[in-house]
Amino acid sequence: MDSRPLISVVVPVYNVVEYLEECVSSLTNQSFGDIEIILVDDGSTDGSSTMCDDLEKSDERIRVIHKENGGLSDARNTGIRFATGEYLSFIDSDDWLSLNAFACCVPYLNDSDIVVFGIVKEIGGVVVKELKPRTTASLSNVQALEQLNCFGGIDVSACNKIYRKTLFNDIVYPVGKYCEDCYTTFRIIDLASSIVTLPHSFYHYRMRNGSITHAVPFHEEFIEAALIQLDYFKRHHPELVDVAFGYCGFAYLTKLNCLIKYDADCNEIKKVCSELRKFNSSIQHCKSIPTIKRLQFAIASMFPSAYSFVFRRKAK
Repeated sequence: MDSRPLISVVVPVYNVVEYLEECVSSLTNQSFGDIEIILVDDGSTDGSSTMCDDLEKSDERIRVIHKENGGLSDARNTGIRFATGEYLSFIDSDDWLSLNAFACCVPYLNDSDIVVFGIVKEIGGVVVKELKPRTTASLSNVQALEQLNCFGGIDVSACNKIYRKTLFNDIVYPVGKYCEDCYTTFRIIDLASSIVTLPHSFYHYRMRNGSITHAVPFHEEFIEAALIQLDYFKRHHPELVDVAFGYCGFAYLTKLNCLIKYDADCNEIKKVCSELRKFNSSIQHCKSIPTIKRLQFAIASMFPSAYSFVFRRKAK
């Protein structure tokens, strides 16, 4: 009889002593218990290392790996190598899961390689934004990739998904990259035979000043990753080139939004607007992109002053 856990949950840990216990508690108290919890201590210096060891003693399903600091990707890759479950899940150590998350997902695992659910973004316990699939659906890899690129309910995050572990046989997270999920998620989805989406937001993302994704307003690697995906689709999925081209355009729009928000130099804003115009025609012809998003892009690319004015008013 197979004694392996069904799901291995990889938790990279770095200087989160304030939040780690709540994160782990949301895993040990899951209504579905056939899991292992791999805490990868990535060279913490704030007491998180000791807390990991204490948590390991409190539940036999918890395993701790201590390593030198190598960043989020390196910690995830380490956890994947040590995972023994048939499926993989990731959670950042300052976030938490709804207690019924795995129980609701498990019935769909036999017939799918990836199960996707939603994310709730919170600040101080207050919901700021919710991102979730629209319906319960079974998708092919091509359908899921289209949703990933067209605001269709599948987002790029590694943490709101459960994966068949074999999908990672030849996939690793890129060490040293800021937006590691952007380089990786589309490749993993492309390897899947079937992807199930669930319209429930089980993943709770804590937005805090010290977290890397909340502290950095924009990183050029978002654009780099989008261009890499575009090249990948040109070689492997020519039918998706238009939506990938649109994704690149929205990566530049994200940069513009950040420049406006942080009152960047006008010349820098003009450069980005020039880039936007290169994508506008293709985006307007791509009906897979929601109308409101196409309208937003058109205004930003053709009327940047008006767009900046409205964006600043909404940001206040």
